[in-house]
Amino acid sequence: MIQSDITSLIVKHDYKDKRLDKYLVSRFQEYSRTFIQGMINNGDIKVCNREVKNSYEIKKDDVITIK
Repeated sequence: MIQSDITSLIVKHDYKDKRLDKYLVSRFQEYSRTFIQGMINNGDIKVCNREVKNSYEIKKDDVITIK
């Protein structure tokens, strides 16, 4: 999943109070939360083409881009 390719996810459901890092760990269980947080902090994971914090609360129709 997380390689040199760019992957995009579209949030299809309304996840009330679901943090970006926790959402991604639930989707990609082979990666630790610390690893995902590092990618977010490095700007390798963006939401709607914006850099966000680990604690960003995802919303329906958000586009999460992973590079």
